[in-house]
Amino acid sequence: RRKLNEIAVEKGVTPLVDRWQRMVATYIETQCHVITLLGYTPDERGIGLYTQHLQQALASASPEVQDMLRIAGRDTYRMVLANAFDLPLMEEQESKGEMSIVDARNVMHKVSLRMQAPEVLEKVAKICSTSVAMTDSTEAQQIDMARKHTVIQQVMVDDVYLSGGSSSLVSECGFGEGE
Repeated sequence: RRKLNEIAVEKGVTPLVDRWQRMVATYIETQCHVITLLGYTPDERGIGLYTQHLQQALASASPEVQDMLRIAGRDTYRMVLANAFDLPLMEEQESKGEMSIVDARNVMHKVSLRMQAPEVLEKVAKICSTSVAMTDSTEAQQIDMARKHTVIQQVMVDDVYLSGGSSSLVSECGFGEGE
């Protein structure tokens, strides 16, 4: 929780994408710590194997148990977001309940339309067209891929989700103002 609170304090100082990446890294680091206690390796392979075993176990579990674990996972992620971004997310979401499938599809449709806007695609293509890799080594290619991934995340935040001020996609979809 301390790491998530440190991320929250950086609001207005550190770009949203950088804070998001640190939040995800903290989440994964915590997952690795927990699965190690269950006998899995603390890496991508361990997380994958744990997830596979959990899905297999859930396949034979009652619908009530499946729903209980789904809700626990959702609430855990909400808590991570609320702490990392200093949001009153828990209280607000508790009172609103869950988004319906139809509403979720409508939100995803709006997001996909904004993502496919010509100006967004052109911006991503222009920024990503220049490679910063100095060599053809695997490491240089991975660094360049990570840079492009960050560029895409930044464009998503600035030009898809938050562009338009009070008429931003975030606001239009009912998620409030700002980041």
